[in-house]
Amino acid sequence: MSFNDLMNLYGVDIEFLNAQYGIPIRTLQSWKRGERRPPVYLLNLLNYALQEGLKYGQK
Repeated sequence: MSFNDLMNLYGVDIEFLNAQYGIPIRTLQSWKRGERRPPVYLLNLLNYALQEGLKYGQK
């Protein structure tokens, strides 16, 4: 799963990820544009965190 796929799946944007998880805006922008890729383990952690957050009504 790509970073953009993850964002689309959970309907989140860069501002949400920055506010919720403290990932720098510039980093998120470069991932979204495809200039860089997040490590696979981080995608897995974000997927888990977003999935669990939705389960408990957070977002």
